[in-house]
Amino acid sequence: MFNVKKEKVLGIDHTFTSIDPEQFAENCQSYLDTVAKAIDDVIDKPDRETEATKKVRDFLKEFSQVDIGEEGSKSIQKGLLKGVSLIGSLDLSTIRQQKKEVKNDIVPTTEANNIPVEATGLTRINKDFLEQMHHIFQERAGKIQQ
Repeated sequence: MFNVKKEKVLGIDHTFTSIDPEQFAENCQSYLDTVAKAIDDVIDKPDRETEATKKVRDFLKEFSQVDIGEEGSKSIQKGLLKGVSLIGSLDLSTIRQQKKEVKNDIVPTTEANNIPVEATGLTRINKDFLEQMHHIFQERAGKIQQ
C-alpha cells in the first residue's frame, strides 16, 4: 500500500481486510479501485511490467538493495494472475470454510506460544470487504489467459 501523494510505502500486510467499507467508504473504495486497476493492467499487458508492479520492484530495490528486474516483476504479475484466477473461481462459502480451517490450524500454535489470536488478523477480517474483493477477482478470473 502506497501513499499516493508521496509515493512512500505505508505498509505491506493484510490491514485492509479489517477495514469497514461503510465507515471508511471513500478510502475503501479507493483501495478496491486501485486493486482492480492493478489487476486489469496485468491482464491487459501480462508480458510488460505494469506501473503497480514497478512500484513493488522499486520498493524492494530501495529497502533491500536487490533489483528483481523486469523479469522479476513479470514473475510477480504471473503469480498475481494465478491467484486472481484461483480465488475468483471459488465461491464465498468455500473461502469462508478455508478461513475457518486456517484459523483452526493457527489458533493452537498461537495459544501454545502465548501469542494473542488477534495478532494473526484472522479475527478482524471484514465480511463486506472480503465479498467486495472477491467480486473483483471473480469478475476478472474469466479474462485471464492461461
